[in-house]
Amino acid sequence: MKHVGIISGIGPEATMGYYRAIIAGVQQAKHSTAVLPEISIRSIDMYRMFSMLDREDYPAVEAYLGDAAEDLRHGGADFGLMCGNTPHIVFDGIQRRTALPLLSIVTSALQEAQRRGLHRLGLLGTKFTMHHDFFTSAFQAAGIAMVTPEGPTRSSSMPVSWTSWSKASCATRHGRCCWVSSPAWSPNMGWTASCSGAPNSR
Repeated sequence: MKHVGIISGIGPEATMGYYRAIIAGVQQAKHSTAVLPEISIRSIDMYRMFSMLDREDYPAVEAYLGDAAEDLRHGGADFGLMCGNTPHIVFDGIQRRTALPLLSIVTSALQEAQRRGLHRLGLLGTKFTMHHDFFTSAFQAAGIAMVTPEGPTRSSSMPVSWTSWSKASCATRHGRCCWVSSPAWSPNMGWTASCSGAPNSR
């Protein structure tokens, strides 16, 4: 069984969700609760990362998270993942700084959307996730529309989706992507589903 490395703290509550989802996924795949995967967690300072992103100091983000990935590799991890959409803004740069193979939320979410036959999705997340095109461009290249809230709704969506995810109160995890109900926005935006995270339990 592979040793999983998690770059965590983006934020702490989401990390717990990933941890539980990975364990549940492995036990489901093995048809046994008497098996546990090896998981290493390297927690970063989310606010330090956000400060770098506010300054658009992307090389600093790449170095910070690349070093975290290397710590996981030296700790025995076979592959790694980042428990949040936001750091995927510089995913390629982070991957270049580490020999640890990293799973991409964007790629996993896209594969799941294609598997489900979805054609128009809403994206919820931090201001960094919604203001950059790293998520939308990948989906659009695959012929899937990706839309985000606009104006005041966009400003309010981050705390709402963050709270919902952190408390795990309105999120339903289905394998590779966290598809959340968003009744306040979906009818107006024409979403068939909304995506705000991707705990990969497979």
